[in-house]
Amino acid sequence: MRHAILVLALVLSSAVAARQQPNPRQQPGAMLTLFAPEQHDLYDGRFVISANRIYMVGGLNDAPGWDHMDNEAKNVRPVSGTAEIDVNEIQNTGQFEAKLKVAEGDLVLAMDRWNEFNPCQNGGIVAYQDYEVHFMVTQGIRDRKTLRVNYPMPNKKLAAGEVNPATQQIDFYIRSPKEDKRNRPAREIFMHFFGMEVTWK
Repeated sequence: MRHAILVLALVLSSAVAARQQPNPRQQPGAMLTLFAPEQHDLYDGRFVISANRIYMVGGLNDAPGWDHMDNEAKNVRPVSGTAEIDVNEIQNTGQFEAKLKVAEGDLVLAMDRWNEFNPCQNGGIVAYQDYEVHFMVTQGIRDRKTLRVNYPMPNKKLAAGEVNPATQQIDFYIRSPKEDKRNRPAREIFMHFFGMEVTWK
C-alpha cells in the first residue's frame, strides 16, 4: 500500500510539473521563485538610477534599410553623457533625462509624463508629437566587451534566457509612429541608445 501511495504521489507531482505554464515569476525547472515587488512590505516603487558608458546604435541620418537594434554591434559608437532616472513605478511619476553629445551635436531627452503602452510596459513610455520614448533596465543583454547580443544563442545548453545576470544595462529608444518595413525595427525613425554602466542610488 505504501509503495502504491508513493507511486501515485510521484505521478501526481509529475502531472503538476507538466501542467505548469511559464510565467515571469516562475519558469518550469527553475530553482527559484521571484516575489513580485508589491509582495514586499518595504517596496516604495521608487527607482533612482544613473547610466554611463552610453552608446548610440547607428546615426541620425542613416539611409533607409538600417538596423538600429544591431545585435552584432557593427554600427555602434560611444557617446559622451549620462542618463539620470528618478521614477516611481507605482505612481507613474518621476523624471528621465539623458544629456548626450552625439556626432550631430548636443541631444537632450527629458521625460516627466508617463502612460502605459502595453501591459508589460506600464510607465516608461511617453509620447512627444506622437513619437514614443521608451527606456528599460535589464540584466546584461550585450557582452560587456564586444557589445554583441548573443541571441538567439547557438548551441544553447541551459533553460534560462540569453542574458548575463552578473551585469546590467539600460536601453532607451525614440520611435516614430510611422512604419517603414525596410528598417529594423520597422519604423521610419528609431533612435537607440544603451548604457553599459548602471548605478543604483
